Amino acid sequence: MTQRRFLFLGLLGTSLIACTALLGTSGDPPAAPRATPASTRAPELAEAASATPKGTLVICEDDPWLLALAVPASAHAGPGTPWVLVAEVDSSLDAEVAQLDPKVCLTLGRSQDPEVVLPPSAQAQRHLLGSDPATGSYRLAAAVWKQSPKVVVARVKEVAAVLQASALAASEGSPLLLFTPGRAPELRQACATLGATAATFVGTTPPPAGLLGPKVALRHLTPEQAPLEFAKRLRAAGPVYALSVAETPRTNEGGPAWLGPLYALARRAPLVLLPTARTAKDSGSARVEAAVAPIASACGPALRSLLVLGDEVQVSQGRLAAAPGSQDSDEFEVRVEPYSLPPSLDTIPTLGVGRIPWASLPLGSRILLRSIARARLVRAPPRAWIAANPRPDHAPLPLCEVVARTTAHELANHRVAVDGFFGEPIHAGAPQLALLRAQLVVFEGHSNDAYVFPQQAPATRDSLQEFLESPGPHE
Repeated sequence: MTQRRFLFLGLLGTSLIACTALLGTSGDPPAAPRATPASTRAPELAEAASATPKGTLVICEDDPWLLALAVPASAHAGPGTPWVLVAEVDSSLDAEVAQLDPKVCLTLGRSQDPEVVLPPSAQAQRHLLGSDPATGSYRLAAAVWKQSPKVVVARVKEVAAVLQASALAASEGSPLLLFTPGRAPELRQACATLGATAATFVGTTPPPAGLLGPKVALRHLTPEQAPLEFAKRLRAAGPVYALSVAETPRTNEGGPAWLGPLYALARRAPLVLLPTARTAKDSGSARVEAAVAPIASACGPALRSLLVLGDEVQVSQGRLAAAPGSQDSDEFEVRVEPYSLPPSLDTIPTLGVGRIPWASLPLGSRILLRSIARARLVRAPPRAWIAANPRPDHAPLPLCEVVARTTAHELANHRVAVDGFFGEPIHAGAPQLALLRAQLVVFEGHSNDAYVFPQQAPATRDSLQEFLESPGPHE
């Protein structure tokens, strides 16, 4: 059991979720180390201090279809970096909005606006879209785009199509129009109002004949073809460094998959959607590998990271037998993230993998925003706190220490300052002081060694000795 835990903890360190989600390295070109500027103020701090209002912020209610509409709107509505936040009823966004200081701020609600205080300098646009997704999409397109020669259309009930259509619409600056069967006249009227002459329909089956009328050229893409098209467009503009994978939610179901279009827009990352697993056989990691492979190949050789949107049940981990054929092989079988296994000659290179497992859209949107707009939100150079193998005198974990040291070096290569503590206690003194200034905390070790936050570590005893002293027969 000890060796299995040893290997699991060591390989766990290869996942850089905190790096990709909090520090914003995922999807960016690899950065070579550079000399520290002569000025004592970091460039990002200087930029944030002198920044004038810029960027477009879209704040929407906690509703999946509103988020799908918010992503294309954020790409179109104003200048600068697009930002999207999902409002939570019991959590204030006022401080983050004030720090972002956006030039344009859109709020999207169903029957009332999200309760957020907007900076007086922001150009505020408030849109109430009602409870019907299709009608709401038409209202938003007419209000924000007014005129658009291109549109992207998807059926309301096809969640995979809506997610892929949202990403495609954002990539080309077009509105997303949602369609409910039996209401084609409303959709045609929306296209006529926008002056649309071309449309991309994303759906499992082709659109009904004459859906948009003879004046609109209609192209059909399946949800499986859409990310390939997205990757093709991205590569025409430059290298693709990242992609994401999520399980397709059921209709009227939330979850982190709805953040896929936002990540696609912010990090130029195609979204791979898995079909909903209906049996235990379907939920294995093989289906993840099979779904990711063609999209990853389309992204090209620059691809280096994969963001997993979902927990280990939704987007399964693989299993690696470190000692196959051994009678004790189960002691060496470990779980690994998809596409983080060592590559073979006939597979794509191993990717750095991160994971956002939270089902809360508000929380997930804030994590991604912290990555996208870190300089404006944190207003400090990135700093990581990394500790490993805190008790080398008892149950040492040298492999964890190697992994942690390698991670620290890689972060330093990306100009992230690192406070590293390897092979020493972390519950007091310098490690605790360093925690106060860290934006990222990484711990590698046994769970009962993780005395990170208490002022003093609780008293511990040797587990074997405790077992032998306990009442009852011992074999």
